[in-house]
Amino acid sequence: MSKNIYIISIGKLFRKYNNLYFIDKDKKKRAIPLENISNIFILNKVSITYNALKLIADRNIFLHFFYENREKGIFYHLGSFVPKHKNPAGIIHIKQALAYNDIQKRSEIALEIVDATRYNMIKVLEKYSEIKDYVQRLRSYNVKEEFKRNFNDWKNSINIILGIESNIWQIFYDALDKVLKTYKLEKRTRRPPRNEANAIVSFSNMLLYSQVLSEIYKTHLDPTISFLHEPFERRFSLALDFAEPFKPIITFRILIWLINQDMIKSEHFVKGLDSILLNEYGRKLVIKEFDKRIDETIKIKGKGRKSIKTFIRKQCYNLERYLIEEYPFEAFRLRY
Repeated sequence: MSKNIYIISIGKLFRKYNNLYFIDKDKKKRAIPLENISNIFILNKVSITYNALKLIADRNIFLHFFYENREKGIFYHLGSFVPKHKNPAGIIHIKQALAYNDIQKRSEIALEIVDATRYNMIKVLEKYSEIKDYVQRLRSYNVKEEFKRNFNDWKNSINIILGIESNIWQIFYDALDKVLKTYKLEKRTRRPPRNEANAIVSFSNMLLYSQVLSEIYKTHLDPTISFLHEPFERRFSLALDFAEPFKPIITFRILIWLINQDMIKSEHFVKGLDSILLNEYGRKLVIKEFDKRIDETIKIKGKGRKSIKTFIRKQCYNLERYLIEEYPFEAFRLRY
């Protein structure tokens, strides 16, 4: 099974012979094994030599860079180094672009992503008896019927779907605050996150987006052509689309676990004037849970037992099949 490597300290990546090494600011050197590695996450100021980058590219490993400015209270995905695409397919690219331009097809894909996200929210929340009313609201929220009820013109269809998505996320956030024991979301805030819970969510989501991007690149899909999010919003906006159904079961399960198990504490955060970020130790806690959950193998009804990472890629293949064969697109649902 492929694994991720995370570099949290300031330092330098360099190549010696056919091996990759990292040396930190205290001149401590360690080898980085590259066997079965799919992603390297650079979470601090790290310089990389040309030969190191060449070795990483030859091994088909993705590099994800993150930027932090504690004075402004921001920490975000700066960009990714992607090895040369080994699975180009012109016909997929053309059909993906055509599906984006066909507003009915685009809306069909976007609605399926939103409905799968709603379903997975329910699977996360239904174990908590104190929020059964919120769970029932999500169960009774028929995404496709709500779309039909609000529909007036195809040119407004994506805005309608985004409004529906916003509504179900708000129900989810309200329920979540009744489950969380200490730190609460209160409301979702980004760039910068305004409280501890939002800091955890923002960091987890960045890891998830990068993981999804890596899985997209293992298929024939173009990560810049999306359906729910507008392509010009982010460079790799399809990763934002495909992360949505996995956010409840990855990001928010991490949040609930770290807070309710009293694993995350005030000393794991850095407070700015108007923001809160995870410090190095806080990030390590999130990374440990993220890796555990992304590599977790689960048995899905009719799909067999696979890791979450594999199910992300399976969702990509489902879209490919839809584009080529017009077989109904199915986003990921946590059906045991």
